[in-house]
Amino acid sequence: MLHQVVATYRGKSYLMTGYVLGRKDGAFRVSATAALGLKLFDVARVGGRWESRVYLKQVAEQLDPADLGRAVERIYFLPATGPLKADSGSWVSSSTVAGEEDVDTVEDWRDDETLALRRKRYFKDGKQVLQVDFDKLDLVQGAWLADMVHLTDSRGFSLELRVTGYEPGFPVPDDALRVQSP
Repeated sequence: MLHQVVATYRGKSYLMTGYVLGRKDGAFRVSATAALGLKLFDVARVGGRWESRVYLKQVAEQLDPADLGRAVERIYFLPATGPLKADSGSWVSSSTVAGEEDVDTVEDWRDDETLALRRKRYFKDGKQVLQVDFDKLDLVQGAWLADMVHLTDSRGFSLELRVTGYEPGFPVPDDALRVQSP
């Protein structure tokens, strides 16, 4: 999946392009480049472990790539697995999130007719701390894909993603996900 991204952190916005390679088992890699083509960072989650590499010192001082990796994981790879219940014209599912310090519950809000994912909300101790909205949905090979994704974190971090390319269905081996050491 290819994206144009605006990341906002501590009052500053950063424009970048990036890609996500991912598998159904939740393993993935995120790579980003600046508008001028400079490689910014790689973040991966493979076998339940995080790997990252920052290529520019200025990026390391301003952004935590682990935050971006966790944001991508929460957008695309942490579904709510509970039963669907009707709520306010949507179908809502929720479940606990294990092993995370800053979230303990996830809710998925789905369209009442198509069951397309429209919103995700994350909570900690009953208080909402993160919301992801999925807009401009297209049916792609039998699955609903949001062309626009907006993540808002209560700590002042946000991401706006515009999907510019999507190629589902090809195998992604572990070595393609691993972040290479310098």
